[in-house]
Amino acid sequence: VEAVYRVNGAGYRAKGPYLLGNTLSNAEILTSTVLFRFEIVLKHYHNFDLLSDFPLVAAALAAVKTRPAFQQTIREPQLYIDMYAKFVAK
Repeated sequence: VEAVYRVNGAGYRAKGPYLLGNTLSNAEILTSTVLFRFEIVLKHYHNFDLLSDFPLVAAALAAVKTRPAFQQTIREPQLYIDMYAKFVAK
C-alpha cells in the first residue's frame, strides 16, 4: 500500500489525511483494525514499530483512530496484549 500510495497518491495527500485524501476508503476500513492491533502487540512483545517505515500508512491510521466509529470498535491495549500472548514464542 505504501509504495503505491507514494507513487500515485501525491494529489490525494494534499487533500486530506486518508489514502484518498478526504475520503475514507476501503483500504483504511479493511486494514485499520488489524494494523491497530498489530501495532500494539508487536511493540509490546518485540519492541517493533510496525509503521515506522511507512509514514503515509501511519498517518492514515492516525486519522482513522480519531473517528468515533473506529473508537467504538477498539478496546484497551492490554486486552490485545493478553489475547495475543498465547501466540508469542517464549
